[in-house]
Amino acid sequence: MREEPKTGEPGLIVATASISRLKARLGEIAAMEGSTIVWLGDKAILGSAPPGASVPGGLLTVRRVNESGGRGQVVAAGPLSIAPFALTTIVPATHLAAADVLAIAAPSLMWIAALLIGWMVVRRFVVRPLQNMASGVRAYGAGDDRVRLSGRAGQTDEMQAFAETFDAMAQDMAEARQEVDAALTEQRRLTREVHHRVKNNLQIIASLISIQAREADGADVARAYASIQMRVGALSIVHRWLYEESETQGVNFTALAHDLCASLQQLIPTAKLVEPRINTHLERLHISQDAAVPLAFLITEVIAFAARLAAAEGREKMVIDVHVRRTERGGELQICSDAFGEDDPLAPTETRAAARIVSGMVRQLRGRLTYDADVPCYSVEFPLKPRAR
Repeated sequence: MREEPKTGEPGLIVATASISRLKARLGEIAAMEGSTIVWLGDKAILGSAPPGASVPGGLLTVRRVNESGGRGQVVAAGPLSIAPFALTTIVPATHLAAADVLAIAAPSLMWIAALLIGWMVVRRFVVRPLQNMASGVRAYGAGDDRVRLSGRAGQTDEMQAFAETFDAMAQDMAEARQEVDAALTEQRRLTREVHHRVKNNLQIIASLISIQAREADGADVARAYASIQMRVGALSIVHRWLYEESETQGVNFTALAHDLCASLQQLIPTAKLVEPRINTHLERLHISQDAAVPLAFLITEVIAFAARLAAAEGREKMVIDVHVRRTERGGELQICSDAFGEDDPLAPTETRAAARIVSGMVRQLRGRLTYDADVPCYSVEFPLKPRAR
């Protein structure tokens, strides 16, 4: 039926259908296993509503209802697209058998099994060999040149090729290192041999000077010979301890200073000066070869100069204290004697040979010579051999 619209209003088409034909159509829509109720508004027009059943709301709802006896029902309710009709369907709840559950879970289980097998394969053939190779490379980098990767590379061709390349490189490096170590060992042997021969030659020269000094006519000439002999003897002692030098610690300055003071205590009386008593207070220190010669000359010149000053004052005996100690910046050498007096007799401005020699040795050590007139003592700091790590 078509209604004519009024002016300014939209038209309207109204269709009518019989209730019997509508029920038949709704019955076709609701034809399914179980109990079906079709609602028109709040009235059930198809099927009989069970007790307590309510009219469906505006949303589709599905719920399970458990009955006595262990049986259950699934109730689905919601509006139809043909407004204002609604549909309520009650279907008996079914219990899944083990086969049904397995059929439902089989795809998920297959995915999980595939992931687990893939993870095990990747770990066995990729992850674990890579971890073993990484640990081997770290050990090689830490200094273990015996590490080889051939037994750690797994079964893949790519990792085997990498391991073979690494092992070949490591073998070449090991052979080159062995050659270098052998060359260094030979060089150290030759160097020690040179120091040993120089020491022997210097001792021969010192002996010749001593023989020549016995034939000197005057005291001044004898003292000059004795000064030369003490300096040559200091060099001989230095080369002796350079021969004994440790590769890791350096020159044992404690032993060098002790031997040097003992030698000076024997040589100074032969120069017709005084009879010295040299007391040593030495900590265990190690120095480099570059510092050994300047420090030996410093000890020799300062002690010999103190003996000459004491002899000039008419003394027959004197006491000298030699201290070697460790400081925060390195090592410190301190030589004390009451023969020095209040003024600094070895100041850089002095023209004495001993002052010039001492100043030159201090410059080689890149240090500074200080004089304490209250003690009186000469002190100089010097570098130590860095400790091996």
